[in-house]
Amino acid sequence: MPGTSIALSYLTSISDNVFPIPRASNPEHVMQNIKYADIKLNDELIKYIQNNF
Repeated sequence: MPGTSIALSYLTSISDNVFPIPRASNPEHVMQNIKYADIKLNDELIKYIQNNF
């Protein structure tokens, strides 16, 4: 799973008022970026990301 998908999922997990607009010119990357909506981060993983990045 690309780091971009995790980052997009994280952004949408921390707030209902966030809608990321990823930039990609490669059609394959666009499809990868769309898959972020299927990723559900639990509270433990969100805290880990916040504390380590």
